[in-house]
Amino acid sequence: MKAYTLRYFRDVSDDKQQRMRERAHIVEGLLRVLDERLEFIELLGSSADRQTARDALISDWRLSETQATLALDMPFSRSTKQGRDDLAQELSLLQTKVEDDE
Repeated sequence: MKAYTLRYFRDVSDDKQQRMRERAHIVEGLLRVLDERLEFIELLGSSADRQTARDALISDWRLSETQATLALDMPFSRSTKQGRDDLAQELSLLQTKVEDDE
């Protein structure tokens, strides 16, 4: 196999690994919000607007900008036990895949 072909496959693999890490990071933030959903709902109710809620999630909850934005975009249906379990299962699968690929 030519060197550029091997480099291509390595680049594709590295890109896939990075996307899995990014998704795991997002899911970790969503799970945190779901685990503390009452506080999250209280934060939403006390925030003047979406930007204020997002800023509080970043500064007070130490979520990344991406995590905070997606937490605010998350449908309430994810608040069910099934929704939370689905995310936990996804995170576990992503973490396993990332570890296996390293």
